[in-house]
Amino acid sequence: MTLGTTAVAYLNSGVYQQPIESVTYKDVPLGTVKVKNEVPTFNIKSRVRVEAQRKEELSKETIMSWFTDLPEYADQYSYKVTSGPSIWAPDTSGEAVVTVSSGDTSIDFTTQYYVTDTTPPDGKLKESLEFEEGADPDLRELLDGEPTDNWSNPENITPDIAFEIGKKFSELPVGEHDFTLTLTDEAGNPKDLTGTLTIRSTFAMSSSVIVEAQKDKELSPDILKSWFTSLPADANGDNNYEYQVVTGPDTWAPGDSGEVTVSVRNKNTNTTQQFITNYSVVDTTPPDGKLKETLSYEEESVEPDLHELLEGDPTDNWTDSENITLDIAFENGKKFAELPVGEHDFTLTLTDEACNKTPLKGTVTIFSRSQYIDIVVPAKTEFAKDKDSKGIVSPVYEIKNN
Repeated sequence: MTLGTTAVAYLNSGVYQQPIESVTYKDVPLGTVKVKNEVPTFNIKSRVRVEAQRKEELSKETIMSWFTDLPEYADQYSYKVTSGPSIWAPDTSGEAVVTVSSGDTSIDFTTQYYVTDTTPPDGKLKESLEFEEGADPDLRELLDGEPTDNWSNPENITPDIAFEIGKKFSELPVGEHDFTLTLTDEAGNPKDLTGTLTIRSTFAMSSSVIVEAQKDKELSPDILKSWFTSLPADANGDNNYEYQVVTGPDTWAPGDSGEVTVSVRNKNTNTTQQFITNYSVVDTTPPDGKLKETLSYEEESVEPDLHELLEGDPTDNWTDSENITLDIAFENGKKFAELPVGEHDFTLTLTDEACNKTPLKGTVTIFSRSQYIDIVVPAKTEFAKDKDSKGIVSPVYEIKNN
């Protein structure tokens, strides 16, 4: 190596500097250089806990957490389980070999493992949640996609819901309701998702309705339900809702019109909604009646009161019985008094005040007057006693039809 080119001498008068020629020294030891090359320190735990997962490969962070001692630049090494299970199932245990490598150099470490499942499932609620009144949906419909978990499959994650008001889903009244949806995996780990859903009324009433005339104020539930253009899914049964006319006429007379208010009470939630519509009353229902089973009259009889042909009084939705008109027509075109002996088919027509008609078809029998004769028994008739009969025996008459 070549050293400096200036020699320095100290004189009494100060520092004296004098350039000298370069000098080259060969194979001259000048000092010692110490190179630090220590073996890295790795110490693994004798027993480690693994969180359940279905993948074979564990994360680098998980494996590094198994070591009690790591070198200064531990992140620069790669870590891999080279001997262990293909999946890390809960409640399993065994031996695992971890290989730590850097470049072409690697070291193996052995430990005992056991698997637990302490991670709760996860899920996301939909941003908007609206349901019809009385609905009882699959709770998975509240989620945006499938729930996830480190071990349990989505179909094995159980959802459960609780509302702040303490009611069941199908009992919720119309409005907004806060809830907690709890997802629970197979290991019993729960995850709470809180949100708000809206219950909307699916009752929608027609703006105007036609009512069939009747004398009672109360209309049947079937009539009131027919006024709605939309009903909730659970309105088909008779046990969930109660329908009632709140304001309206005392009787539904033909030709009347006005405004009517109907209340609908949910029997499960005990909540009531009211709906208003305009009504008009018509009478299109014909009267009704029943013919007697046997109808027979003597020939040349005067036409009887036609009500006598009926079993009881005729009925109608509006017209009183006495105001229902009866009219009879025979197939042979004759009048009642002109009917010959025999059977005759007829039609008895019932007509109410609104001219609604009901035809009743039947048969009447006309019998001959000559089939019977009048018998006059003398006022003074002697009766003989008959010992065999032990009583009074009437005279014997021979009656001939001549």
